Amino acid sequence: MRLLPALRFLLELGSLAALAFVGWSVSWVLAIALPVAMAVLWGTLIAPKAPRRLPDPWRLGVEACLFGAVGLALAVRGWAGAGLTFTIVSLGVALALRVTRTAES
Repeated sequence: MRLLPALRFLLELGSLAALAFVGWSVSWVLAIALPVAMAVLWGTLIAPKAPRRLPDPWRLGVEACLFGAVGLALAVRGWAGAGLTFTIVSLGVALALRVTRTAES
């Protein structure tokens, strides 16, 4: 199944864009700092080739926190529906990826 990894990648990019959008509504510094912070955490702990990739379920927990934080940030800035939808879809895809990987093994 190649659809789920592609969707997850789009959600990762969407989270960076959402954080830049939320950051921009506060300060240009946050528009840069928030997406960079998430990219560093993702690249260090979650990405498939991460140098310190966490094992599941820890990795799933960090993903849930990051995606939840993006959803919360959108909700705080007045986009509650978008934030909730983003969080639900992101967590659903993260869980679906794990279920399909387990089934393929």
